[in-house]
Amino acid sequence: HVEPSGDPGPIRVDGWGFRHLDGAPFVPLGLNLGWSAGGGVDDYERWFSELEEHGGSFARIWFTHFTDQDPEWPALGTMDTGASGNIDAILDAAWDHGVLLMPVLWQHSELESSMWSSWDGNPYNSANGGPCADSACFFEDEQALAHQAAFLRYAVARWGAHPALAAWEIMNELDGVVGVDSDVTAAWAGLHAETLRALEDSLHPVSFSYSLPPQAVDGQRWEGADFTQVHSYLLSDVEPVVQGVAASLERYEGPVLVGEWGLDWFGNGDRDDREGLAWHNASWAAVASGSAGNALTWWWDDHVEPDDLWWRLQGLATITRGLDLPAMAPTAVTVSDADLEAFGRSDGDVTLVWVHVTEHTVPDPDEGAVVGATIVLDGAPAGVRFFDTRTGEATGGATLACDGVVHLPEITGDLAVVLDADGFSCDEPSEGCGCAAQARPKTPGLVALLGLLGLSVRRRRE
Repeated sequence: HVEPSGDPGPIRVDGWGFRHLDGAPFVPLGLNLGWSAGGGVDDYERWFSELEEHGGSFARIWFTHFTDQDPEWPALGTMDTGASGNIDAILDAAWDHGVLLMPVLWQHSELESSMWSSWDGNPYNSANGGPCADSACFFEDEQALAHQAAFLRYAVARWGAHPALAAWEIMNELDGVVGVDSDVTAAWAGLHAETLRALEDSLHPVSFSYSLPPQAVDGQRWEGADFTQVHSYLLSDVEPVVQGVAASLERYEGPVLVGEWGLDWFGNGDRDDREGLAWHNASWAAVASGSAGNALTWWWDDHVEPDDLWWRLQGLATITRGLDLPAMAPTAVTVSDADLEAFGRSDGDVTLVWVHVTEHTVPDPDEGAVVGATIVLDGAPAGVRFFDTRTGEATGGATLACDGVVHLPEITGDLAVVLDADGFSCDEPSEGCGCAAQARPKTPGLVALLGLLGLSVRRRRE
């Protein structure tokens, strides 16, 4: 006799994001937790606990040799059991706190790269008994590819069924490897993506990443990836994230995730931002403009933890918890005040909008209030609620928006707006609007049933 586990199941790509097997939306909210600088699994236990407390659901980790998290090192032909045991423990700790992980299997810096290269110690290096004299060989040599295929078989056999596994990332920042043509690295990533899918019957989404966001370079290749990623360190919070998400959705198939974000590659601007305002802005910009989740900051152990910034996830987690985010496509929002910018997404019934005072950013945020502004969307009359982006708490009673026009309350910093047309009908006249706030019955039982069947009552991305 088998009892249902009650777990929602692994995640799948759906529309503009991800869903569990049971149909429930999965919104990856979190950050990079690449490795521990010395505390090992105890560090991860503490970090996952903070994520759980503040609504976080996701982290990106690396298989790193320098912290004993890479089974391929120090020698090919065998898997390091100590490193494998550490990955076991990290996944177990994540699951205990309701956090899902995307492990990065290889990194550009393990090969020949312009910064932080560890090629001299790489087991694929012929100087260490491996088959390769240079990094180009790693991507094309038959013996090297056979070792990599064996590693993928091992990874799937050992961790593929773990409930904390969200997705696989083949390699971090393919374009960071020097001396190798981009077509070669892209074909290699696509090959291994197909290998993973064949090994586990497409149980988990697969991706890889580049060091520059798509708006900064033409011709990125994503063949084989189930979703794309944006990595952004372009000295700003909102604009490069919004541009990166838009470029990814316009040019490539599948959802997009802001897999790495920071103000700069060295973290100086981030560490100066002791309140985490830039991460807050980047995360809201990501979600509101169409990303599957927030902007995953890179600076976990020298910014988020020492500055105690986990709370920056709370508002996003609270507000998105009741939304079907994978069904919500980016939608145009017009804002009346030149001091504001606004980004939104909608599933046709429910619309999420983030309204931001443009100059409310580091290093000198504008704390002045904007009064009397409106936003305009193309939509039917809807109920409107306003929320504090930091806490997720409602900041005012529900009102009606007519003809897509929303009159905003006084704004300092930013504001989240949720419009819900599903709860209102036009059967009765109402002063100034023509529609009455009249709840329409919903069908949660049908939604749940269709979810179990792998179907959706929401429209998917065309």
